[in-house]
Amino acid sequence: LTALLQLGVKASRLALVSPKVTDMDAEGVFRDPAVELKVDKLCEAMGMKFYKNHELERMEYNDDNTLTGIYIVNQSQPTSEDGEAAQKGRRSVELPCTMFIYCYEKDIDPAILSALNKRSIVFDGRVIVENNYRTTDKQIYAAGPIAMFSRRFGPSQPFETFSSMEVGRHLCHTVLAFLGVEEFKANIEEEEEEKDGIDREQLRKERRGQLFSDEAAQLAQDKGLKDEVIERPKPLPQYKDNMMWCVLLPNDYHYFHCQ
Repeated sequence: LTALLQLGVKASRLALVSPKVTDMDAEGVFRDPAVELKVDKLCEAMGMKFYKNHELERMEYNDDNTLTGIYIVNQSQPTSEDGEAAQKGRRSVELPCTMFIYCYEKDIDPAILSALNKRSIVFDGRVIVENNYRTTDKQIYAAGPIAMFSRRFGPSQPFETFSSMEVGRHLCHTVLAFLGVEEFKANIEEEEEEKDGIDREQLRKERRGQLFSDEAAQLAQDKGLKDEVIERPKPLPQYKDNMMWCVLLPNDYHYFHCQ
């Protein structure tokens, strides 16, 4: 909204349509209901229109294929058991417009998805990566909203809940270590040893000598494995940096949040 205002668009010509808040977005954009209320009042005082708990129903075009308006419906309207009757009972709101900007959920680009499929990279809503960000293709790494850690590591938080700069820095160091840069290779090994308390050198000796812990041996026996090595997977990366948001609001107000 602020960018459009700076481009000279009048506030009275702007309308913000937002969907119903989900459990994941319960904290709101500003992580503070009081701040969100103040921002809403500021924008409304400038002439902007807000349509909360609404979703896009359809878009209208003229003969020249130019956008002329959109129709939105209120998601908070009561619904009956009859889905068809409930749909008919939902009132649509028409908003004349010549520009529509979508800023909600991100999705993977079709071209990237096609490339992943061609490389047989495992995709389960997101690209599946190991604890070192490596996909099923050993030459391809991924992190951020497009990726998620493999389920075999147990439940894990999505990358969006951590500092993107810290995640990117850790990914960069991991890739540089993979490329053979000694400085980063040593740092990665030290970090892993510090996280899980495992003596890496001793572990390597045990693996070469085919020595296993009692737990690993018991697990191998339970699974009927005789000659296979069962290794405890390395832990997932631990992120410690704060999450920060900085937003430029209308009338040159600045919002900063750190947690």
